[in-house]
Amino acid sequence: CKDCPVDTYNDKEDTTECTECPDNKISSEGSKSISDCKLEICGVGKYRTAQNECKDCPVNTYNDKEDMTECTQCPDNKKSSGGSKSISDCKLEICGKGKYRTKQNECKDCPVDTYNDKENTTECTQCPDNKKSSFVE
Repeated sequence: CKDCPVDTYNDKEDTTECTECPDNKISSEGSKSISDCKLEICGVGKYRTAQNECKDCPVNTYNDKEDMTECTQCPDNKKSSGGSKSISDCKLEICGKGKYRTKQNECKDCPVDTYNDKENTTECTQCPDNKKSSFVE
């Protein structure tokens, strides 16, 4: 006699045939009943869909608990990559050259006739006399 492999079960005596667990359910080796087929636990950084599938949390969200049906939005204009597992994965966007950080932690373009040649600053510098800049998209 051999045990049924992972994700299958055998609930009949005197047979060697194993039956696959229903969609999105898993079982351990040697399972003897359909009740041994359980939903996969969605780990941190994932959420359970309405179709009982485990998916990575979308960009700019995180999930620090197992088996949740939704992910938590990153706070205050912070960004994260998909599958983030903790609020600490939510980081402020880097405001590049030509931009500045507002008090609301948003990155904005420097106004006309100002510039910024550094990253992550909170203000832009006025252009020198007789010099102009324009808004570039």
